[in-house]
Amino acid sequence: MYSVQTTLTKVSQKNIEKGLTTAPFLLYNKLKLIMRESENMNNNLKFEKMKEYKKLQDSAFSVLREIYPDCNPLAPGFLKEVTIANILGHRVETQKHLPDGYDMEGNAMEYQCVLENVIDPKTGKKKYRNFAMDGMFSSPPKAKEGSLKRIKRNKDIYYAFLREGGLEIYELWLGSPKDLEELLDAQLTRRDKPNKNEHTVSMSKTWVRANCKRII
Repeated sequence: MYSVQTTLTKVSQKNIEKGLTTAPFLLYNKLKLIMRESENMNNNLKFEKMKEYKKLQDSAFSVLREIYPDCNPLAPGFLKEVTIANILGHRVETQKHLPDGYDMEGNAMEYQCVLENVIDPKTGKKKYRNFAMDGMFSSPPKAKEGSLKRIKRNKDIYYAFLREGGLEIYELWLGSPKDLEELLDAQLTRRDKPNKNEHTVSMSKTWVRANCKRII
């Protein structure tokens, strides 16, 4: 289990509020509001509402590109990483195959995200979701070591629990790279097969809550 001093994990209310009022977060909220309002509108009103959304979207993406000039706001996971980084006072890395972000001292960080469990409308059953990392190799040894370096290169691992359909983080946990490395190493070793050496590995919400420190 990860044990850290309070001074290392304290997140100020100011930073939390900052993270929850970023342009992407406001964009998601506005979009949901527009979609709800448009349900009972005629086509002309819907068109006006979508023009309003387009203007807000352009403004939000413009702000992001001012902060991260080479970013792609629509890249998978980017807006989630920006939301986490803003809460923590970190800087997001926009290039692939590098850490997700860095703290003020330049230490590398890994951000993991998962959506809340929801009821599947088709089956009526709860849909369980886990944190996951894809493209992890169990063999040969050099490839496996390269996969585990994706964990070991980081000073901290952050696990964010997000509400369905938005960027609201309702839980944020701080974990040790060593704990995650041990978990994934065991998974990769167990799942290694001659004809299957690339895997998507997972971390359950239960594991995160048992082995990490909650900061939100």
